[in-house]
Amino acid sequence: MKTSWSRLCQDVWSLTFEASHVIALRTFAIAAGGAHANVEIDRMIEEKVTALWALQSLFVTGALGFNTPSIATKSVAHYRKAVRANRRRLQSKVWRGRIGPRRATCR
Repeated sequence: MKTSWSRLCQDVWSLTFEASHVIALRTFAIAAGGAHANVEIDRMIEEKVTALWALQSLFVTGALGFNTPSIATKSVAHYRKAVRANRRRLQSKVWRGRIGPRRATCR
């Protein structure tokens, strides 16, 4: 697998951008409190542990490859997939009004 280091750097940059977006969305979800906040905290911890174990399994079995560029590229892709799924899930909650600042109503 041929990989350019500049492409890897772009993928890492995209991962950090998406991760910071997920952090902001999760902060809103947790700050809102209630049962949804507890569910989000539990989900966050479970997802982090699961992603780590899955990546370790891929590494040990050789599924990431055997050279540095391949391992780095596939590792970043593994985490980007999980982060992207979280961003989409949390953004859909924002659009449905379950997360984020509440609008004041005039009466």
